[in-house]
Amino acid sequence: MKDYFIIAMLTLATGWRWSLPICGLLCVWCIRRRKIIASCMSTVLFVWTAIVAWEVEKYL
Repeated sequence: MKDYFIIAMLTLATGWRWSLPICGLLCVWCIRRRKIIASCMSTVLFVWTAIVAWEVEKYL
């Protein structure tokens, strides 16, 4: 399980320039459509992507 988490973090870190705006747009779209579960999941994905990108930039 830990290996999959590391691979997911590295994938998000390499593609954060395109995944962060897409996750943000998905958040806004789900919130406007009043999709509660989808908006919560997309918000978590957005925050996770931002944290991973910040951690990678901090150490590089």
